[in-house]
Amino acid sequence: MHRVAIITGAAGNLGTAVIDQFIHHGIVIEGTVMNQQDRDDLSLRNGVQAEIVDLTDEVAAQQFVDGVQERHKRIDACVCLVGGFAMGTLNDTDEEALQHMFKLNFMTAYNTLRPAFAHMKQRNFGRIVLVAAKPALEPEAAGGTLAYALAKGQLVNLAKILNEEGRPHNIVTGVVVPSIIDTPANRQAMPNANFEDWVTPTAIAKQIGHLCSTNSVALREPLLKIYGNA
Repeated sequence: MHRVAIITGAAGNLGTAVIDQFIHHGIVIEGTVMNQQDRDDLSLRNGVQAEIVDLTDEVAAQQFVDGVQERHKRIDACVCLVGGFAMGTLNDTDEEALQHMFKLNFMTAYNTLRPAFAHMKQRNFGRIVLVAAKPALEPEAAGGTLAYALAKGQLVNLAKILNEEGRPHNIVTGVVVPSIIDTPANRQAMPNANFEDWVTPTAIAKQIGHLCSTNSVALREPLLKIYGNA
């Protein structure tokens, strides 16, 4: 029986890299995307089923995850990649800005993994991967990204709680912490940077693949800093 993985934000640069990694290992992929064009693009990849889902909507996320469980009778891995970035110091960051970052970076993951975690507990197996960010761990890197850093930091705290609850059920929640990811958008935004210092989506995807494998059973509370030289 093929393993089944949920990948949110499946059409992004990191999402497609993770998809390629999982397809290589014969994993069936159920992804979420934001629009029909992304859905059409992903349908061309073997083994990928994608749905348009607003993961800030708790009910929509629940229905999606339950649908995956109903179709395959299992959810082996859940990789939460949906997120967003915004600049802002304390003085710049009002309640609306803070809530926006939390909805994009925290609630999209929470709404997805909550039902996925429940299904995993029933099978006594599961792998969850969350994506934090360097500013969430290192205050000196968080300057000017207050809301973003706080939202990503809460994902780290959530992983710790889930690992405690998941311990008796062979469920491991890992966190990958990239610095600057080498994407076309980041190159355009920082054209004078040394791109070789950045970490590639493929490099991150390989680590996510390891966290989602059965070989990660010995890990507990894995947190991988994937900084490259940035």
